[in-house]
Amino acid sequence: MRIPLERRAVGGGRVPLSRQIQSHLERLIREGKLAPGVKLLATRELAHDLGVNRTTVATAYEELIAAGWARAHVGQGTFVAERGPALDELSGETTLEQAQSQAEFRIRLPTYPSDLGPPDRVFLQDQGGSVVILAWLSPDDPETVRLTLHELSSDSWGNRKVQLETVTTTTVDGHPAVWAVGPYILIYRNGDLVQVRLVEGHVLIWESASVTYRVESDLTLEEAIQVAESLE
Repeated sequence: MRIPLERRAVGGGRVPLSRQIQSHLERLIREGKLAPGVKLLATRELAHDLGVNRTTVATAYEELIAAGWARAHVGQGTFVAERGPALDELSGETTLEQAQSQAEFRIRLPTYPSDLGPPDRVFLQDQGGSVVILAWLSPDDPETVRLTLHELSSDSWGNRKVQLETVTTTTVDGHPAVWAVGPYILIYRNGDLVQVRLVEGHVLIWESASVTYRVESDLTLEEAIQVAESLE
């Protein structure tokens, strides 16, 4: 694959090579030149083609994944993300009542914003421990996920197999919390472990009573904290 790279500093400085690669691939995806489901070159192969460090390509791929343009299937590679909501591909869809009866902890629900109501989709996955994914859809566009709340038991490997970029630290009800961006691992219906984001935005992460909580939304940090502190 040929990707034009500016390797010399110009004006105020050079755009990092990883960002140049990410931007080029994103443009190809936007224009339909890289179709959904297409497997991207292995990081080692693309790094060789471009004459850059493998870590540079890996960073570019991570940025694509974080922005929702690609998904990493563990042990298989990185693929252009399928169009449409990833919710339809998740395993373990159930009802809130069934999830509550089977989860290893009491599922808590947010009461903010006041118009949120009960979750539109509920999933319960076994990631070495219970993982509950609650999703609220946009009332104006049911194809768009408005907000998700993930609740993970302390022994879940889903707490460990994530590499998020921390933006800042804060607190939720006095508990240390992280405001971050990046994907996390979920299980698809076909059994694949996939790094994915369900909402384009940030994720607020904290732990309370041996349960890890993740609020994923396009809200501001202050609004996300309001959601987190409204859990009942």
